[in-house]
Amino acid sequence: MMKSITQCCAVCLLAFSQYGCWSNSDAGTSVLATFDTVASGRQSLIGPYGNKTLEVYRDQAALDAALTNYTHTGLTVDVNFATDQVFLVDMGQRNSGGYSVDTLKVEETEDAAVVTLQYSTPGSGCIVDAALSSPYVFVRVTSRKEILFSESLVVQACG
Repeated sequence: MMKSITQCCAVCLLAFSQYGCWSNSDAGTSVLATFDTVASGRQSLIGPYGNKTLEVYRDQAALDAALTNYTHTGLTVDVNFATDQVFLVDMGQRNSGGYSVDTLKVEETEDAAVVTLQYSTPGSGCIVDAALSSPYVFVRVTSRKEILFSESLVVQACG
């Protein structure tokens, strides 16, 4: 009797794991999109510092104008806008150094490119510059789909 109950439970568990509440493997699938940082810094040239900004550039003229406002070197980046686009993340004015923004991944779904961002702030006890900062990053993404942002915040542990 015990052996048949065990076998029945094993068969039910196997059936449930194969056909139970798991979703269709094709629904909601995503692939990682290629991305690279084209410019980053601690302060923009446009001052006074503003609020947090997320922008997407889909043509060369708009990107060039934005880069002029941010980079000290007169940087120009040639982007194939037939396949790529560039986004800007500007954390806005911060009262000290020690802040940063990182792109962790870009997942391309059926309808969008979802960018996962992580903001870092200095924790108590962190030694930071006493100057105002406005960390920013320009990132090229190999996708023409609408860009959506997923954001998280990490407080750095110091001392």
